[in-house]
Amino acid sequence: MQFQELSLNTYLLEKIQSLGFQEPTAIQSATIPLSLQGKDLIACAKTGSGKTLAFLLPVLDYIIQHKSDENKNPRALVLAPTRELAVQISEEAEKLAESEVAMATLYGGVDYELQRKNLSNQPKLIIATPGRLLDFLRNKEIYLGDVVRVVLDEADRMLDMGFIDDVKKIMAATSENRQVLLFSATIDYSAIYSVWDYMKEPEEILINPELIDHEKISQSVLHLSRDEKLPYLIQFLEHNELEPVIIFSNSRRYVDTIVSNLNYHSIPAQGLSSTVNQKKRLRILEDFKENKFRVLVATDVASRGLHVEDIKLVINYDIPQEPESYVHRIGRTARAGKSGEAISICSEHDYDFLEKLERYLKYKLDVKKPEERFIDNTEFVRIKEAPRGEDYDNSRRKERPPQRQQAPREHRKSTHRHHPAKEFAQRPLRPEALPPKQKNPPRDIPRESRREAPVVVARALSGSAKVGFFQRIINFFTGKKEQKHAISRKTMELLEREAREHRDGRKPFHKPNKRKGGRQPSSKKK
Repeated sequence: MQFQELSLNTYLLEKIQSLGFQEPTAIQSATIPLSLQGKDLIACAKTGSGKTLAFLLPVLDYIIQHKSDENKNPRALVLAPTRELAVQISEEAEKLAESEVAMATLYGGVDYELQRKNLSNQPKLIIATPGRLLDFLRNKEIYLGDVVRVVLDEADRMLDMGFIDDVKKIMAATSENRQVLLFSATIDYSAIYSVWDYMKEPEEILINPELIDHEKISQSVLHLSRDEKLPYLIQFLEHNELEPVIIFSNSRRYVDTIVSNLNYHSIPAQGLSSTVNQKKRLRILEDFKENKFRVLVATDVASRGLHVEDIKLVINYDIPQEPESYVHRIGRTARAGKSGEAISICSEHDYDFLEKLERYLKYKLDVKKPEERFIDNTEFVRIKEAPRGEDYDNSRRKERPPQRQQAPREHRKSTHRHHPAKEFAQRPLRPEALPPKQKNPPRDIPRESRREAPVVVARALSGSAKVGFFQRIINFFTGKKEQKHAISRKTMELLEREAREHRDGRKPFHKPNKRKGGRQPSSKKK
């Protein structure tokens, strides 16, 4: 099948040909005709199969055909789970439509006012992340009532990331006559059923979901200890000139550590994780696509929707905790029919995840033997900072500078100053058990004799020659308690009478405020 057979707009067909697209992929051939007919779709195909073009062409075709309409509101909406994916979709749409379709891209982490200004240009296509789009909806700065084409890209991930409620609110704000297109590399029906009510008898297109092209990707696993992983990785990259390379880690803390050590050993690298602000993320991705640095170290934030040409090698520094993430990680290489390599490093902390992954894949990964020359030199590789993260190895603590050693607890002599109140509350003693002028209470008093309140001990210690700060506080409250017992009998009778009158309802318990009309004492005549 050729693109000319898909009944697309003439402008789009010419643009596709100028961009070098010859024949549609399997997912494009299966979904574009149904989308042009206005049917709802649930489409699932492996990473790198051309899903972005599969939903952009029908959406742009509809907007171009209705370009003469007087309606100035948005007509189509594309939702993406991450900022990077939204930017990538926007770039592809601009290549296809250029000036023919006005569009706006909305995502968090950048200037809100600038995006508001873009909305004032009356865009027909909105490409957004759910959170930022919902902000504009709440502020009534965008109207989606005329949106008749809705695309959810990476739908399962977007719904699993906690955007289900946001997506429902956005879907409810669109037109009732909308067409809904769901695209994903994996299919999760439990997530898709959450938006099933907004779809009308959707067609299901499944083309090799969750499958990896074994012929194109060389997969292997490397068994190393936790202490050997980073020194081995540095030597491996120094002696292999493969580039560009993506390294995936489970922890964002490891990302910074790996990047700093690679740069220290003259291996140009940058990190991409949730701690990086949006402006810097975009700059890092642009520089990586332009080969300004060799290695990109990232968490799973870059495992989906990141399209970089000719990725030679993907390294899993940690075995992913979720098997689905492995599929998307190694899917960064061997795109568009090209070949690639994926190496996973397994340490003593990753065995359970490796077994879980192989059960999911239904095959065993080839075990690659570590190079002995790298293993022999791991102790001589200079590591700037020990990797720390969720599975931090406590054995690293022995590398810290030696500290003052303490004697065993049973032989340790108490020389530090105890908190008096805390000490007394835990070990109350009888006053007669304390020798005169002893600052700290002895610890050999029988348990049955520890029954008195701490204030009694405080009274016993009040005669000490040196009275500390906490001792003065205890003495203060002790005096307050003794003062309470020293109230005169007349005062006690007065209080009891007021309480009795208060119970009978004859007199308020509190005395009236003299400044608000209360009874004033009679002045004595001179």
